[in-house]
Amino acid sequence: MITYVLALMSKPTSTPLPALMLLLDFWPLRRLNRRAVLEKIPFFVIGAASALVTVLSQGRTPAVQMPGEYPAGRIPLILCHNIVFYLWKIVWPAHLSQHYAFRRRLRCPRPRCWPAWLAP
Repeated sequence: MITYVLALMSKPTSTPLPALMLLLDFWPLRRLNRRAVLEKIPFFVIGAASALVTVLSQGRTPAVQMPGEYPAGRIPLILCHNIVFYLWKIVWPAHLSQHYAFRRRLRCPRPRCWPAWLAP
């Protein structure tokens, strides 16, 4: 629980961890039952509180766009770009920054998007 709180404080992308733990309980461990769900409820509560704080604090920042402000066709491209981009940063950690701004034109023909579009 402490490491989850520390992860949330370092970067909000760790918010879906309780859902991932439930998914792992379901498959491949095959032990999804009432007890497994009940033990994850504190994680969901802490994750929801962190998400609320993040949305409220970042919503007042003028440079931040909320997910609903993007066109529906752009969201899958952003997801594919982010998956490949951050995996590449793990492999080759060069030119690191605390903020990576999106370019205005994000299209599928970009080579970074191809592996994510082809993944099953």
